[in-house]
Amino acid sequence: MKKNFRKILCGMICLVMMLSTVNVFAATPMQIEWSGDYSNSAKPKLNVTFTTPAEYVQQVTAVIYDKDITSPVSSDFVRITELTVSDGETKDVVFNVTNAFSEADGAYTLRLKGSGHMQDECVDSATVYVIKPAVIPGLLNEFKGATSVTFGGVLDKVAPALQLEGEADASRKIKRIDIMLNIQASDFEGEFKNLEDVRDAWKISDIIAYITDSGATAEGLKSRIESNKDLLAIDTGATDYVTYIDNVCQDIINYSAEYNGNAGVKSLNDLKGIIKQYTGLRAVNGANEDTLYGVFEAYKNYFELPEESFNKYNGFARETRDKALRLLIKKNFVKNSDLVTAFIEGVNTAETAEDTPTTPPVIIIPPTTGGGNGNGGAISGDVSAPTTPTQPTVPTFIDVPASHWANSYVTALASKKIINGYDDNTFKPNNNVTREEFVKMIVGATGILTDGAECEFNDVAKTAWYYEFIASAYSAGVVSGITDTAFGVGRNITRQDVAVIAARIIQYLKPGTTAPADTTLTDIDTVSDYAVSSVKLLNGMGIINGFDDGSFMPHNALTRAEAATIISKLADSL
Repeated sequence: MKKNFRKILCGMICLVMMLSTVNVFAATPMQIEWSGDYSNSAKPKLNVTFTTPAEYVQQVTAVIYDKDITSPVSSDFVRITELTVSDGETKDVVFNVTNAFSEADGAYTLRLKGSGHMQDECVDSATVYVIKPAVIPGLLNEFKGATSVTFGGVLDKVAPALQLEGEADASRKIKRIDIMLNIQASDFEGEFKNLEDVRDAWKISDIIAYITDSGATAEGLKSRIESNKDLLAIDTGATDYVTYIDNVCQDIINYSAEYNGNAGVKSLNDLKGIIKQYTGLRAVNGANEDTLYGVFEAYKNYFELPEESFNKYNGFARETRDKALRLLIKKNFVKNSDLVTAFIEGVNTAETAEDTPTTPPVIIIPPTTGGGNGNGGAISGDVSAPTTPTQPTVPTFIDVPASHWANSYVTALASKKIINGYDDNTFKPNNNVTREEFVKMIVGATGILTDGAECEFNDVAKTAWYYEFIASAYSAGVVSGITDTAFGVGRNITRQDVAVIAARIIQYLKPGTTAPADTTLTDIDTVSDYAVSSVKLLNGMGIINGFDDGSFMPHNALTRAEAATIISKLADSL
């Protein structure tokens, strides 16, 4: 009985052990992915990526030989590489085409094989295609001299090595070839410099062709754009992109025929331009009277504005520019041409207003001490001079009365012309402040404006009114972008980001200033890590304070009244 029990027990243990090994032997087999790199015509490379089954360390041998050889021996290998791979690790192998392959172009077999316990699973092979360096210049010349009739034949020669996806629809292939000819002429100055240019042009031709394809959708266009974001130099994490891209894709499908003077989208630069154009249009539609100027300045070069009106606008003073843009506020333009029409009208209206002569103001000159020198009277007409000296006029705003909590700060900055009001004598203290507006104010108030300063944010044009302010702050290490390439123009600035900028200015002008270890702000734990020390510093210096409940609300947008208060206090502390 005991013997039978032992046999049963041993059998169960063996079964459990066998079952426990099933997952190991069922591991995903190794698979090869390859691509040719032809960016350097003199030294093209074959890139291979593969992943081995998990759980084992093993030697993997990679060999390459002519595809026509069915049973190769070691003497047939044109390249042998051995490397150690462990635990399902992904490995990359680079083969130099110049040294690794025979003089013939065409197809080769790439085979990878592992060793040891998992050698049967750790094996794969693929047919790869290469183009030798000696052949590349001739192919590029063929592309340069190709017509719409001959271009397709040259393309077929390089398609396998460049892994170009085929085009089953004959009419669409013709359309894409015509687009590639335009791309070669426009974007590559008449000739492809290497075969990577050809590959890129083929990818872009698919997107441009899709725009006018029957059945094209915004979702399909967005997918193609994001698959080629590097070629299009698009930051898919940028605020405007995330906010507007779905609508922008539909706009492009609907109105691409109007682009470039009704020529349509024909090249890579055209595609980049129309994406910017309709992103800007949507951003203008979403702007208010405080943010419109910054948004328009960021995108104005993409709106295809008539040169005469564009030059007039750029020649206006800031106040006149604001007047010219009023016709764009909350109009919800459907297409770019609608915006252009409103812009022309706005410029003409503003120009007329600017050219209209105005009656010069009466200027009162206080009399000098000791009875004057005969020049103490009023200038203009027969208005008599006052008998007592007058103080300089201090700007006042009807919506920031003396009883307003921010009155003294707003008045102080307005008198120094660091902030302005509106034509209706309002300040709009509760409106939000954009990132560029805040930087302009704080740079002006603290005197860190630097001539010749530069920055290279994609959304900060050198012709924009805020460029010199952002560039100065960036050069001083006071500001950074919301990404590596975007500053965040038109985006409302948060209270915690204001604290960071102000704290950096303090450190820039008064190095060594330290923050208190603690703070009385009740929601300091909700402040982002990068801003905690800055919030504590400004709170400790009395530059920023909490609300009535003791909270700071770090993620709230800053208002104009709050901006005036912080900047005024900061300037006084320096």
